Amino acid sequence: MDPHSSTTSFKLPDWTKKTLFLFVMVFALDSFCYKAGFPLFDKMNHFGKMNQRADILILGSSNILWAIDSEELSAGLQKKVDMFSLAGGTMEFRYYFLKDYLDKHKENPPKLILFHTDRFAFNKKRYGDESYKSLQGYYHSGLFREYLNYKWQGSFDSYMKKLFRSYSLNSEAYFIYSKMFDKLPITLALVSPLYSQETNQSGTPPEESKIEDWKKLYGDPKEFLDFDEGFVKHFELSVELMKKYPEVQFLLLETPMIELFDESLFDPTRNYFRGAEASHIKYVYINDERFKTDERLYYDASHFNLIGRNFYTSELKKYLEKFLQ
Repeated sequence: MDPHSSTTSFKLPDWTKKTLFLFVMVFALDSFCYKAGFPLFDKMNHFGKMNQRADILILGSSNILWAIDSEELSAGLQKKVDMFSLAGGTMEFRYYFLKDYLDKHKENPPKLILFHTDRFAFNKKRYGDESYKSLQGYYHSGLFREYLNYKWQGSFDSYMKKLFRSYSLNSEAYFIYSKMFDKLPITLALVSPLYSQETNQSGTPPEESKIEDWKKLYGDPKEFLDFDEGFVKHFELSVELMKKYPEVQFLLLETPMIELFDESLFDPTRNYFRGAEASHIKYVYINDERFKTDERLYYDASHFNLIGRNFYTSELKKYLEKFLQ
């Protein structure tokens, strides 16, 4: 037989075939589990609706979730209002979210964006560095990739989450539970005589004041000025981003808290917010005496209960009605 006319058939060893088949099955199962599990994962934060355009966007930490009834606001203003909040959401998170959102809607951005600020926005002791972990499952959906890469910094765990989609849904339970806990005082139909009646009185303390207990939780007021450089930098980046969208009105919305300390302690923080103001960027703080003195409106020192949420949403709606005229 002519050796040049013969053909050589190459066969993969059986173990190689089995290994390749196993890899295919693993990645197919991984993809299936991610697609099946993602809708359940997204119920925690509902960031999947980022792709939908809104007339008004509200963005921030859990403070805004407890403070604002977005459905009531939407009904009152006759505009589509979307609110996105992350328990412990730092200024870094707020910047990257704003960046991603505006990039997705750059052809038709919202008319108004309420960007959450607060008196502890630059304080790392009040805002830990772990909240991003509850977002890791969004990586393979295309959301928060820049932010997560920034936070992961090439860790082994991050490579595993990038490789296995379903593993990325395995966010740390603490933040899942904290987000679920955030929703409980808002979604449960609490029975309260105050909630069912008009209450215009302010400064009436409950039977047992919690002021001293709340003060202890916040610690030494001197630490309030211990600003994290990264948080300040990302606020400045947020403002730079806002300036690129002059057609959008931005409100730097500071949420209230019960008055525990001398308000002048927070002037250095507020000076950053006031210094960022421009023709389409405005710092807003609804300075109602009830929000400073009435403990009945609060679940804790900086989070409203249902009663406070009702009052604050009403005041915010009045403000926005005038602002949007």
